[in-house]
Amino acid sequence: MLELYPQIKAVHVGAVAISGALFAIRGALVIARRRRLATSAPVRYASYAVDTVLLAAAVMLVAILPPAMFANQWLVAKLALVVVYVALGIVAMRRGSPAFYVAALAAYLAYKGSVAVNGVSLTVNRVEDRTDACSFEINLIPHTLAQTTLPELRAGDAVNLEIDLIARYVARMLGRPEPD
Repeated sequence: MLELYPQIKAVHVGAVAISGALFAIRGALVIARRRRLATSAPVRYASYAVDTVLLAAAVMLVAILPPAMFANQWLVAKLALVVVYVALGIVAMRRGSPAFYVAALAAYLAYKGSVAVNGVSLTVNRVEDRTDACSFEINLIPHTLAQTTLPELRAGDAVNLEIDLIARYVARMLGRPEPD
């Protein structure tokens, strides 16, 4: 199987280049406020596929290379780092998702409580807990719309959410940790 080394190495190096390019593209999309595109299913699945090929090629290299290649442990360390890289990528994408943050704040949302959206304090008029997320509704009066930048927001825009201070105090008194 050692005769396949050049081909496996080429696949591995190519997968490293593609993985790095996808990482850079996704990062640029997030910075450009195109998070929805950066986390879309085709882009995510392409990244998963490339990382799977990368990991498979690394495992194949470990399997076919003679034991002398492991004298300085570079290949084993590299394989371990690939596994860590994939795991950290999964955690980063899940933790960075808006659903993660909304779920963390959901316990602090209550009917007639308050929430600040981009620094504008608003009254919560409805909270709906679902199995996969939480949603809430607010009413905007003409004065608020005229005096803030809220009318400029579009569906999918990133916003800063701040939870009710009283809810945070109550949670603290009950011994619950605050959201990140």
